[in-house]
Amino acid sequence: MKFYGKIEDGKPKIAENYKEFFDCLEEGEAFEIKVTRSKDIRNLKMNNLYWLWLGQLSLFSGYSKRELHNYFKQELLCHEVQIKGETILDCLSTSDLSIEEFSHYLDEVARLSSQNFSFILLEQS
Repeated sequence: MKFYGKIEDGKPKIAENYKEFFDCLEEGEAFEIKVTRSKDIRNLKMNNLYWLWLGQLSLFSGYSKRELHNYFKQELLCHEVQIKGETILDCLSTSDLSIEEFSHYLDEVARLSSQNFSFILLEQS
């Protein structure tokens, strides 16, 4: 599990969801914390827009948001690789995309929604 944060007023500020992780640990259970510099990943506003779009398309198409997320991910973020004679899909996670990469992903989601579903995504619900 990954948690993101930043330095504010000279102190680390970590997203609140880390508390849920610690609540799941048993007394005495070991865990590891690794601190690294974060790349400029997609921001919350972009992520919220993406899931708003999936919700709009879900209502229109009848597919769930999860199904649509997996569809776009497979169409846009996966490629086939051969391992021991078998073809598998190797997919990037949207959570690992930079702001620029996620912006391009959103553009492609909008294009495919129009092209493959005949649905125009709106930025406001």
